[in-house]
Amino acid sequence: MKCYDQIIIGAGIGGVVSALLQDSSQKTLILEKHFTPGGCAGYFSHGEYSFDVGATTISGIGEYRPLKYFFAKLGKEVPLKSADPGVVIHLDNKIIKRFNDFDQWIEELDTHFPLVRNKELWKKIYEIGENSWKFFLFQMDAPMRSIPRGCSLSPFLFMSLGNLLSFYGVRDPYYFKMIDELMMISLQNKADNVSALVGSMALLYGGETYYHEEGMKGFFRELLASFQGEVRYQEEVLRIGKEKEYFIETNKGSYRAKRIIADIPHWNLVSLYSHPRLEKWSKKFNASWSAMVINAVVKFDHPLKEHYHQVHLRKGSYFVSLKDPNEKGEQVISVSMHVHTQEWSELSKKEYLEKKQKWKNEIWDDFVTHFQPLFVRHLRVGTPQTFFRYTGRAGGRVGGLIHQHLHFLRWPQGEVEKEFQIVGDTVFPGQSIMGITAGILMRFDRITGKECLFKL
Repeated sequence: MKCYDQIIIGAGIGGVVSALLQDSSQKTLILEKHFTPGGCAGYFSHGEYSFDVGATTISGIGEYRPLKYFFAKLGKEVPLKSADPGVVIHLDNKIIKRFNDFDQWIEELDTHFPLVRNKELWKKIYEIGENSWKFFLFQMDAPMRSIPRGCSLSPFLFMSLGNLLSFYGVRDPYYFKMIDELMMISLQNKADNVSALVGSMALLYGGETYYHEEGMKGFFRELLASFQGEVRYQEEVLRIGKEKEYFIETNKGSYRAKRIIADIPHWNLVSLYSHPRLEKWSKKFNASWSAMVINAVVKFDHPLKEHYHQVHLRKGSYFVSLKDPNEKGEQVISVSMHVHTQEWSELSKKEYLEKKQKWKNEIWDDFVTHFQPLFVRHLRVGTPQTFFRYTGRAGGRVGGLIHQHLHFLRWPQGEVEKEFQIVGDTVFPGQSIMGITAGILMRFDRITGKECLFKL
């Protein structure tokens, strides 16, 4: 039986970041059920094309942002391109561009919402958000419950983001809808249900967005090129046990390790390892979304330069990610939308296929109306069942836990045991490459067994 210093279960962004932060002198193994890395932020190939699984963006590279410090630790430049505007919002008859430059963004808001004190509001959002990132990354080595103690940010922990918007004169329902749907991207909830503190952190998204020209396939290839351990694909973990050390049984063999880092949610872990914390978390923190996704190759009259779009519907919205055009002028796209996992469970095959076709027709017809592609090829539709089949996440869940105002203070902190840590989107702060990386850096000593890396 092979022995390792640490075994990482899952090659999603949490598993890959955790692996790259380990000391190169130690033996590290990544076990991945699928045949490619990335998990819910992964990719798949069809013919000559590579498709991102969903609406994955890269953010958090600026000052006091998690990826800046992760890349510095990695000692490697990952070739990313800036997306400016970071997202184009299609709201009723408005097209609102979320520019990177603060003044340009305020000018855009003033054009569409002249009655709101936009500059004052967004200066406050940036102040709260940037100070919160500093606090979490540099001053936090205690459980989340310590946040309110003597912290100047604490008033915004107890105020909803919706109340902050109202204080600065937001009355227009379309403004609230714009913010609500931006919150759904990063926090999976709406402005009235999240704190102004966490909401402000999330709203910095869009003002600093990047992409890899080859999509997530290129991004993960760049990251794993620096990994000096082993990665074993198509190897599913079936059981975890503990004697003096941990042992893992997979569909292909058995291993031992001093430390386990699990980049899979507690909903899955509870069936692999018996522990009261996992049982408690899986019952208490069970609410999560899934997603529907359309992947396709399209060609427009003129290639779309903006890489990310959020298109509002009468209820909800869908998110569009586009790659740069190839030499034929074609662009690979992903169109994704939140759906409830319960809506897709316990359907007969006939009901499932009918529901899938109906959703595809409604969303794709709306996409064609907005973007008017000249032709479409390789159109494929993914459902919660698709996510379950490829990622193994219980119920086909995507994106982790739903932020609920102060509820996040009671989120799982990721420590099952001292040498058994969970990373990913079901521990604070949750969803997105930026959020997952932040969660790992905030627990750097527990993830790596080394001293805390960051000081102000």
